[in-house]
Amino acid sequence: MSLLHSPPVLYLFLTVFYATDRLGDSEQRFKDIDKEFDSAREQAKKAKDAFNIVKKKRCDLFNKAFHHIEERIDQVYKDLTKGKASPQGGIAYLSLEEPEVSSPTLSLFSTY
Repeated sequence: MSLLHSPPVLYLFLTVFYATDRLGDSEQRFKDIDKEFDSAREQAKKAKDAFNIVKKKRCDLFNKAFHHIEERIDQVYKDLTKGKASPQGGIAYLSLEEPEVSSPTLSLFSTY
């Protein structure tokens, strides 16, 4: 009986062969998962970039509308509040609560 055919050596050979085969499967699985991860990371980056574009557009549109209203609110309020008691009308202005914050938040206008 040759050494290769003895039960302990055969068992050891089969164990190493099986482990090597499983290692190959694990390496392929790792490569597949790594590809999926890279793809998910790329999708997340694209989604974040698209979100930031929409966020900037929203802020730009808000600021454009805000400045348009800000320039006209005082005169409109004066026209609305003119009367015998106040011939010139009231005073109104618009201001941002936190101008340095990128999210548009608006404080309601103040009147006198």
